[in-house]
Formats: sequence, C-alpha cells, structure tokens
Amino acid sequence: MKKRMWSFVLGVSVLFGIVGCSNGDSASDAGNSGDGTVIEVVAKGFQHDFWKAVQSGAQQAADEHGVRMNFVGPKDETAIAEQLEMLNNSINKNPGAIALAALDTNAQLDAIQQAQSKGIPIIGFDSGVPDAPDGAVKATAATDNYKAGAIAAEHAYEAIKERIAANDVSRIGIVSQEVNSLSISQRTGGFIDKMVELLEEDSGVGQGKNSSHWA
Repeated sequence: MKKRMWSFVLGVSVLFGIVGCSNGDSASDAGNSGDGTVIEVVAKGFQHDFWKAVQSGAQQAADEHGVRMNFVGPKDETAIAEQLEMLNNSINKNPGAIALAALDTNAQLDAIQQAQSKGIPIIGFDSGVPDAPDGAVKATAATDNYKAGAIAAEHAYEAIKERIAANDVSRIGIVSQEVNSLSISQRTGGFIDKMVELLEEDSGVGQGKNSSHWA
C-alpha cells in the first residue's frame, strides 16, 4: 500500500509539472490569472489514508511547480452524484486544469464534455477517466488494476496453498466493496483469473473445475 501511495504522489507531481510547463496553452483565462495557474483535483473521497497521501502529494507538487491547488472529494467511493456536483463546481471555476479520479465516467460524461468545450484539460489519476471523449484527457497516472489483482492473488495463494494441498479449502470467495468503479472490477477480475491459473497449473486441483467454484 505504501508503494502504491508514493507511486501516485510521484505521478501527480509529474502531471502538475506538465500543466505548469504548458501554462496558458489551452486553459481558460480565469484559470491562468495573474495569481497563477489554479488546478482543481477531484478525488474519490477522503475515507482512506491513500487519498490523504494523494492530497499531500498534490499539495507538494503544486508548491514545487508554482500553481494553486484545490483538492475535493465525496464522502466515500459510492457517492457518484456528490462527485459529479464537485466536478461541475470545478468546471465552473474555469481552472487551468482538472485532475480527476472518476467514480463513474458515464455519469460524468456531460460534465467532461463541457470541460473539453471550455478548453479545460483533464488529467486522469488513480483509475483515471476510462472511456472519456477523445482529447478530453491529456495525461493519466493510473494503476494497472488487473495486474494489481493478480499480484494479490499470488500472495493469497502462497498463504493458503498448504491448506489447499491438504484438501482443507473447497471454495475461495471475493467480496468487492462496490460495483461502479472500473478499477475495482479490474482488480477483482485480475484476482480471479490469476487464482484460477495458480490452482490449475500449480496444484492441479482446479483441473476440470468451473472457475466460479474456485473464485
């Protein structure tokens, strides 16, 4: 988790540098006033230490690159309507750029298109802004969520493989925290596919089994 946090701290810093270097190229006049570039960061929430680390990294990057930063996020990662309202508020401020970790791109499509029509570049982070209109997202710092799920499966398998060999495990279940986030669905899929692969290729216990039995 700590490695993932710092990965995003560095990623946000690089993206802020991109915006700082291109100050005035495509952002609105209001976002590039005499007070300097303003970047709105719309995260997925504040309920986890990960988002606190992202906020800290974003502020550090803003200070280093001489821009002003406003960081907002909904109460949790199920509050799609709340995040949409925050995104609309950010667009109405005409910032130099918006860094967005979208909870649901489909729900935010109109807002994203509005930002694009106003010349406000969007920077995707965390799960990014999947399926956004072409040209709306200028850069992205995101986890390979499918691979992350596979890595989790490898560690989980190592922890239980002796019990599996002893026929002490008959079913492996997964509980995902919500269904709207593409990042979560990709992690879940990566975990399932890798766990089935390990069960079938390493131990052989999954041979001939329906994958749903094992994950």
